[in-house]
Amino acid sequence: MQAMLHTLLESRYPKQVTVKDGSVYTLRPLLPTDRERLWEFFRAIPEEDRMFLKHDVSREETIIQWCTHIDYEKVLPILALADDRVAADATLHQDRDGWQSHIGTVRIVVHPDHRGKGLAKALIREIMEVAAFTGLDHLEAECLADQERMQRLFESLGFCELFRLPNRVRDRKMQYHDLLILSYDLRPEGFEAD
Repeated sequence: MQAMLHTLLESRYPKQVTVKDGSVYTLRPLLPTDRERLWEFFRAIPEEDRMFLKHDVSREETIIQWCTHIDYEKVLPILALADDRVAADATLHQDRDGWQSHIGTVRIVVHPDHRGKGLAKALIREIMEVAAFTGLDHLEAECLADQERMQRLFESLGFCELFRLPNRVRDRKMQYHDLLILSYDLRPEGFEAD
């Protein structure tokens, strides 16, 4: 698996994508040298958005950890760069050893200056293609019930709500929110039981 993923990354990136307003972004995996770039990116994300992220990206130690311990087999971060600055970060999370080894999870964060252009959609499509190539059967996304734009974005790409967990997420202001799990079937023919 590692050799296959390495071959994919070398042949696929860097890659250029053009979004609906004509802006061009370079997509490529996170590198250890991206530490300052990624730290600058997350500092620009508004606090109201950061409080819903799974990890505390307001701490530089979090970013240092991500850039120091890169393991594309577990977490594949794909950056969208504009003029050598991070415009968005999409990640594919995988557990290749466990009972959910056939399921990946996608997460995405877009800089406020680059929202509404179709960049999030382009990055999620990119993650979907990579996930299918690496042999995953399903891709899941999590969002809060209040994040209606995010939910509509995933649904526009074919994700369906799998279930809703009431009061599952507690934000940094100690408020509770319902968590939605959305799923996309990557198998071309669908699953058939024996």
